[in-house]
This record gives sequence, structure tokens and C-alpha cells, in this order.
Amino acid sequence: MTTDAFAIEVAQYGKIPAHVPPELVVDFKYDDDPGFAEDPQKSITRLFNGPRVVYAPDPAYDGRGGWRVHRYEDVRAVFQDGATFSSKNCANFQGFVGATWDMIPLELDGERHQHYRMLLNPLFAPGKVNAMEAGVRELCINLIEAFRAKGRCEFMEEFARPYPISIFLKLMDLPLEMRTTFLAWEYQVLHAKDMEVRKDGLNKIIAYLQSVIDERRKNPGDDLVGFAIKSKINGQPIPDDDVMGIVFMLYIGGLDTVVATLGFMFRYLAANPKVQNELRANPALLPEAIDEMLRVFASVTGSRLITRDIEFAGVQMKKGDRIYVATIAANRDPEEFENPNTINLTRQANRHLTFAAGPHRCIGSHLARRELKIALEEWLARIPEFSIEPGAVMPAHAGGVWGIENLPLVWKV
Repeated sequence: MTTDAFAIEVAQYGKIPAHVPPELVVDFKYDDDPGFAEDPQKSITRLFNGPRVVYAPDPAYDGRGGWRVHRYEDVRAVFQDGATFSSKNCANFQGFVGATWDMIPLELDGERHQHYRMLLNPLFAPGKVNAMEAGVRELCINLIEAFRAKGRCEFMEEFARPYPISIFLKLMDLPLEMRTTFLAWEYQVLHAKDMEVRKDGLNKIIAYLQSVIDERRKNPGDDLVGFAIKSKINGQPIPDDDVMGIVFMLYIGGLDTVVATLGFMFRYLAANPKVQNELRANPALLPEAIDEMLRVFASVTGSRLITRDIEFAGVQMKKGDRIYVATIAANRDPEEFENPNTINLTRQANRHLTFAAGPHRCIGSHLARRELKIALEEWLARIPEFSIEPGAVMPAHAGGVWGIENLPLVWKV
């Protein structure tokens, strides 16, 4: 695709800053690509046929335009430079409903971010994840056993969505009976088209989490809510808003991304029985295979706020501009990855950016990898060769987190 194919009539938008060259303004909607449903991530690679940097006038929920970078070196550079590219309000779900607290540690910068990362990092370190493994595995097995004998399941509904939410409930010491309710609220927030429906979901989540925090202040336990309440930074208790910021971040951060990744991974495996059988026969391949599927099936595109006037990637950017980092595209940059659209389950030196990089590298990456590994281990051990139900329609969606809506799988019993 040429630059002209991206071009739009700038006059139809009233929000484009004067310093943005008109030829860099693009109206690029990923899901308009004819091949989006079949391979959503490949559709974003069209960006490599245009300018190194573009300006998208309306790419986000709040209607605020911003620069978009998609080349691997540029995306990594943004992630590494937290001083120039601030994470303040980079997600800002809470802003939908007028809340002003930060999602912690995601939306913090500088020293405050460092303090909270030092506090929270040990909770998700490999040793802690190892200690959680037995419980995660039990949850995984129970989900699979509920449908194994039927020879079919709606994978997203019966496994991909309940699996990470069950882990979250366990971490928070919340009742598993809340799983269906939490999933419904999460879907409202992340996927509803109507803004009022999104706000309703957010208000319900925040109100429930606040009730949990209030109860744990009276009866603190050893769960993550109790940890946040009892912890101190510089000898001072964590402020109430920051406790909410931590708990809400844990709720949002570990759910839909894992759901999306599971959906893409299992759709690929269902369509490629040879790969399934190779992984069954050689479980030692799983860590590298998971890393490669994380690269190819990345699902999140983030953003930052620019803190000073700069020239970046050959373009003049101003303080206050927003910049979107197309991680999904960067993971398929041909200058970084050989045959980037090919899934190579033994790929070496796989420096993908699915978990970001720099000071804000995903705090839950060890847990996410372990969840995926356990899911594949237990599924491949318990479910024989599986495939997609003939005639199935599997819509995909872009947005804050890319994913597929449904995935009907079948196997012989």
C-alpha cells in the first residue's frame, strides 16, 4: 500500500495540530482489511508500505489523535525512554467515569513508578509464580475436564475467558461464583460499543473492588488486596487511591490479554494438527513455541504522552502529543524478524515486544507465560487432536485488545 492509499481529507477532522504534516495524516482502520478475520495481526503490516510515522486523527476511545509508530526500533525506543514518553493516563479506563487515580504501576513515571515496581515486582517474580503453579494447574484441569468427554467446546466461552479470571479470583481471595459476573463486567468495559455501557461496567467493577478493599481493611488477609492495604512506601501506608489503582490494574491487566492470546494460539493449533502433534510429542518445545506465538499473536497497542518538543523518527513532535506504539506491527517488522509472518516454533533470539520493554515491561509476564504453558500442557495431554468446527464463523475485533469472539473446537472421544 502506498502513502496515497492511506491519505484522507484532513479538513474532515478539526483536531489535527498545525505541526502535523497533512501527508502523514491517515485514517487506518485495521479491521477494514479483507483478511482481518483470518489473520488480524498480518493486516497491520500494511503500515510498512507507508511512511515511517503516521498521524491517526481518531484512533482511541476518547477521540484524541496521535502519532503512530510501528517499526521495531521506534517502538522499542519509545518503551525505553520513560522521561520523554510518559505513561500518565496511557490506559485511563478510570477517566471514563471521572476517577483521577492512576492504574498502578502502569500509569506512573519516574521515582513514584520505581517505588511501586520495587514493591510489586516480588509478587510476580518466578519464585512466586512457581508457588502458584499447583493452584493454577488445578483450575486449568477442572475447566478442561468439564467438557473433555463431550468432544467439543466453545473454547472462548468455556476455557479462554474463565481460566484467567479464575486465577485472578484466587489471587484476590474472591469467590469463584463471581466469575460469570466479572466476565460480564470486563466485556462491557473492553468491548462494548456504547460508551454508557462501558461506563456502567466500570462503575460496577470499581464499586465491587471498593467494597472488597473496605472489607479487607477490617479483616486483612494474605491475598493481593491485603498486601496492598498493609504495605508501606517510604514508611508511609499506601494512600486509598493508590490501593484502588493497584487492585484495579490487577483486574484489568491480567484478563483480556491472556484471553486474546489463548484464542489466537488455539485457533492456530486447531488449524495445524501437525504442530499440535509435534508439541504433544515434544513438550520441551513449549517455551520457545509459546514465545513465538506471543510474538505473532500480540494483541495490545499502547500509547504514551510526549513530555517535550522532540524530533523522533524524522518527525517534529510537540509536548502534549500522544504517540501510539503499534507493538503488534513491530513484532512483524522484517528488519528485526526473518520471515516475520511465518510461525517458526524454534525461532532463536526472539526479542518480541508483546510484554513491552524498558521500565514498564509487563509486571505479570512471568505469570502470563506460566498460565499459557500450563494451558497447553494440560490441554494437549487431555484432549486428542482437535480442529475447528466445520463452517464456524469466528469474528475478530481490534481496539485496545485484539481478539476473536468465539472458537468452536471439536475432537473425537
